Amino acid sequence: MKKTIAIAVTALALGTLAGCSNADPEIESTPTASNGSGFDLSTVQKDDKLAAEVPAKIAESGKLSVGTSADYEPAEYIDLATNQPAGFDIDIMSALAAKLGLKAEYTNAPFDSILPAVGNKYNAAISSFSITPERTQQVNMVSYMKSGSLFMVKADNDGFKTDDLCGKTLGAQSGTSQQTYLEDASAKCTADGKAAISLKPESDAQMLTTKLGGGQLDAIMVDNIAAAFTSKKHPNEFKTVGDVIDSDDAGIVVAKNDEQLAKVIQAGVQALIDDGTIDKILASWDVAPSSAIKTSKLN
Repeated sequence: MKKTIAIAVTALALGTLAGCSNADPEIESTPTASNGSGFDLSTVQKDDKLAAEVPAKIAESGKLSVGTSADYEPAEYIDLATNQPAGFDIDIMSALAAKLGLKAEYTNAPFDSILPAVGNKYNAAISSFSITPERTQQVNMVSYMKSGSLFMVKADNDGFKTDDLCGKTLGAQSGTSQQTYLEDASAKCTADGKAAISLKPESDAQMLTTKLGGGQLDAIMVDNIAAAFTSKKHPNEFKTVGDVIDSDDAGIVVAKNDEQLAKVIQAGVQALIDDGTIDKILASWDVAPSSAIKTSKLN
């Protein structure tokens, strides 16, 4: 999965969420109800065998501290009605914590600040992180679902072509696979003697949709799940162009030196796959079944 943009497209929602996205509120999520998805997290039962494998310090605290960049609906965002984290990533992580006999405690932080803090500030992180060779050199990543990327444009833009990016002004979130993809595409443009892409990365994903809607960007590169969500909800404002690019797995992040936690998280995710919990969570957020995986791997 490519961690990309937030899809809160009304002016009020964008402004309010943008104000939250760089803060670091610690919010405890209990497995008593879902945050608006329709999936009831209280149905997730603790697995005593898995709980016994949780590192002692975490087990004694009863909490799993989780870093997330809550600016990316429907994966993770701040529900304006409750000021609580919501999204399918949040439901999956909260279900995982419940399976391990823990409660997830979330810290909202800028996306590109999260990975370096895992193992210090956070026990783990979930924020639609693509599993890449570069990341797995630095951290452990446990796969839990998959998706790809799409280009998104304004609904009235009929001229944008995904095979003609040179010279275009394009947006992506800082530190993401989309940014890397567009940087590589721009390098190819210049190598071919064409104009470079004018790439406008944003650390706050909310600004991407704001600038696209305002006409400051020709297109943004987004996750295909987010694209489906946006185009369905706001067909008069945004649309996708082209086919899904680079479908890959998303991973829960654990510190490289914390093998015990990484292994129990992988086992917990597999248990949630096997008992149908992750399928139910994805369905409750209208995520296509093709995003589900059958086997969780520790990378």
